[in-house]
Amino acid sequence: MNYCLNTSTIRNCGLSVPEKIRITAQTGYQGIELWVSEIEDYLKKGGSLSELKAILDQSNLKLPNLIAFPQ
Repeated sequence: MNYCLNTSTIRNCGLSVPEKIRITAQTGYQGIELWVSEIEDYLKKGGSLSELKAILDQSNLKLPNLIAFPQ
């Protein structure tokens, strides 16, 4: 069985997406569920999807889905 961290639980902690990925990997999860808005903010601050994939790969984490609520 694989466990994923839903980043709703750490959403308002002031952490960057790479920090959330690092913490998730360090705590033993196999995957992370990021919010679409977190990824959009990461991209606006100069990050790229290829960098995000590399960070996930280096951390051995899967990204099985994204969290989004239409407004």
